[in-house]
Amino acid sequence: MTSLVVVSPSPLVRAGLRALARQHDDLTVLAEAGSARTVADLVRELRPDVVLVDMTREVAEPLGRDDLTEWVDARPRTPVLVLPGAGGGASADDLVALGAAGFVARDEDLAAVLAAVRSVRTNPGHLVTGAGSGSRPQRPRSLRLTTREQEVLRLVARGLTNREIAHLLHIGETTAKFHVRGLMTKLGARRRTDAVSVAFREALL
Repeated sequence: MTSLVVVSPSPLVRAGLRALARQHDDLTVLAEAGSARTVADLVRELRPDVVLVDMTREVAEPLGRDDLTEWVDARPRTPVLVLPGAGGGASADDLVALGAAGFVARDEDLAAVLAAVRSVRTNPGHLVTGAGSGSRPQRPRSLRLTTREQEVLRLVARGLTNREIAHLLHIGETTAKFHVRGLMTKLGARRRTDAVSVAFREALL
């Protein structure tokens, strides 16, 4: 079992990563953090196997280089795996120099995130660059989502069933199923996990 602390300023990214972990028996999320303030204390207290950090820049308070250094220092034996952000964030070389055990580029799918998590857990000291080896979902032609599709996407990322989505959106289960299928078609996804993968890669979450 690989234990994780998930760090992201985006609640939707945290929900997506948590839902992903729930689908795999060898992964468990011990805690989540939305800001840098509590991460070092969580790492010291919980002693996770891996710290998974989303350093997206498209938020009001993005995580920074100093934060990464603090987390590495908090427990040097715990590898920090970074999902680098777009828009002027630290380069891959910078992340490694600051102590990251590896990184997964945002254009990789969630299978690459899983592979990287397992790799830094089982191969300490080996730099992981997050090159995915599996097949990827087909890249969608259009990523312009309606308001309803955005709502459904957020709930799918949380791992909810059609019935649960219908209840929260106050619609029928058949209608919820229709919206989920339409969303997956638009994202070029065969499975819900593929849809979350595409949404994560395209910064829709």
